[in-house]
Amino acid sequence: MGTKMREVLERRYTKRGEIQLQRRDGGIYEIIYNGTFLMASYNNRSEKVLARSALERLRPKTDGYQILVGGLGMGFTLQEALSSPRVSRVSVTEIEEAVIHWNQQYFQDLNGKVLEDPRTVLIHSDLFDFLNETEERFDAVLIDVDNGPGWLVLEKNRRLYTEQGLRRIRDVLTPNGVVSTWVEKEDREYWRRLNSVFHQAEKIKVRESSPAKGESLIYVAIASG
Repeated sequence: MGTKMREVLERRYTKRGEIQLQRRDGGIYEIIYNGTFLMASYNNRSEKVLARSALERLRPKTDGYQILVGGLGMGFTLQEALSSPRVSRVSVTEIEEAVIHWNQQYFQDLNGKVLEDPRTVLIHSDLFDFLNETEERFDAVLIDVDNGPGWLVLEKNRRLYTEQGLRRIRDVLTPNGVVSTWVEKEDREYWRRLNSVFHQAEKIKVRESSPAKGESLIYVAIASG
C-alpha cells in the first residue's frame, strides 16, 4: 500500500500558538492546533448532531430561533443550524482569523457557503469573552471549541466548563433554552456541573463517520423556564 500524502496548505503563528491546515489524499482537510489534532473534514457527523440535538429540544415559538455557535471549525455545526427553517439567525464566534479565512477559501464546497448565508453573524472573538460582554439572548448555545472539557485546545477555555462559566451560559439563554457541548469522551465532573446548573441534562452517543474515530458524545442541557 502506498503512503498517504499530506500537503500543508497554510501554517500561521499567533499569540496563542501555531495553527495549521493540511490536506490529505482524496481532498481530506485537517486542522492541527499547537500540535493537537483539532478536526478533519471526514468527521462531520457529531458536529451536525451538536446542532440538531439542541434544535429538537427547543419549544415552539412564534418568531425564529436565535442560535449561538462557539467555534466555527469547518462550518458543519453552523451548516446544520442553518438547515432548519425555524432558525432566523446564527451567531458564530471564532477566535482564529485563520479558521475564518480557510472557511472562505477552502471549505465552501464542504459546508454550503455558510458564511454567505444572510442569517449568519460572524463574530471574531473568544467565546467566553463574548458571553461575558453580550446582552443578547439565545435559544441555544452550541459549544465546540475543544476536544471536550478534559482535552482543551487552549488552557483558558477551561473557564467555559466551570460552574461559573455554565451559569453565564444559562444567563444568556432564553427560558427553556438549550446548551449542547461536544465531548470527545465521558467527563463525569463536567456532567455533574451541568446537572447542578441546568434543569435537566442528557447524553447522546454519536458514531463518527470514520470507524477509526469511534464514538463521540454530545451533552445536552436545558435551562428552566
